[in-house]
Amino acid sequence: MIVGGATRALRGETWCGDAWACRDLGADVLVGLVDGLGHGRDAALAAEAALAVLAQAVERAPERLLMRIDGTIRTTRGVAAAVAGIDPVGRQLAVASVGNVRVALFGERRVHVDAMPGIVGAGIRLPRPIVLDWADRDLLVLWTDGVDARLDLDRAMLRLKHEPEALARRLLDDFATGTDDAGVVCVLLEGAPP
Repeated sequence: MIVGGATRALRGETWCGDAWACRDLGADVLVGLVDGLGHGRDAALAAEAALAVLAQAVERAPERLLMRIDGTIRTTRGVAAAVAGIDPVGRQLAVASVGNVRVALFGERRVHVDAMPGIVGAGIRLPRPIVLDWADRDLLVLWTDGVDARLDLDRAMLRLKHEPEALARRLLDDFATGTDDAGVVCVLLEGAPP
């Protein structure tokens, strides 16, 4: 499995409220993308606080991790967030998303994961995770609302899927709206031997 991401602050800002992280828990891998509400310093601080919770996570279930983040970052302005828990041996992933962070699995079929409305940090109900099977070389993409909701991968972009960080930068170049901070995370899914 190869993970790469890219973020970009709104033009004229020094702080970026979009941030991502990846955490290897041994049997599973957690990937999270957060979008601090608004932009600027306070958005960046909210995103940083959310990712600090992910960095210390013992929960493997994305929905439980989002609940822990929600309870921990109440003093911030809050975030939209998506967390994917990836099982490389079982070739399954569970995704939970709150707010306007989008998630899609690109492979033999294309699956978009709907987010639950809300703001993580303002009190959310337990998100319902979506569990998906995946095949080797499928691509999981997470993106914030600073990137066009109609993000799509053409053949030229799919050639970059073996370089997720380069693909994330390309998607920002091609699909960032320019009206907000922007973030993209790409995960090339490859299974581990049982």
